[in-house]
Amino acid sequence: MKKNYMFIVLLTALFFFNQAQAQICPDNGFTNTTSLFFFYDAGAPPCVDRPTTITVEGSTFNLTICDSSSAVYDIEPGDTPIMNATLFTADFGTATCEYTNGNLTDETLSIDSIDKALNNFVVFPNPVVQGNSFNVVFGSNLN
Repeated sequence: MKKNYMFIVLLTALFFFNQAQAQICPDNGFTNTTSLFFFYDAGAPPCVDRPTTITVEGSTFNLTICDSSSAVYDIEPGDTPIMNATLFTADFGTATCEYTNGNLTDETLSIDSIDKALNNFVVFPNPVVQGNSFNVVFGSNLN
């Protein structure tokens, strides 16, 4: 029976990492070289949970406009504009997201993000002492 619980826990953990990854990198991101425009699907994290700064090619972009479906970041004065508007990699701090022609093409979670997720992952009771149920608690809400 305990083997079944471990299988369920592993499936839940995989689901959690997929959800965490999906929330960090928006599916669509565009630039005009001095501003970044990201568009989010329904259920995306609220503005307070989005990064206030993003780094692209060593330049810093600050959040200037945010709503439930989009976010706009403007380059800091004096920083270098993005060289190629059709291909850029945005560092969100917790993930690096590559965009080609406005579409997300690659995303990589940082080790810190994975460590943080694992530190907030709790299964109880551990070990299962009676009955056939257990609880899984995450450190943050999942959509």
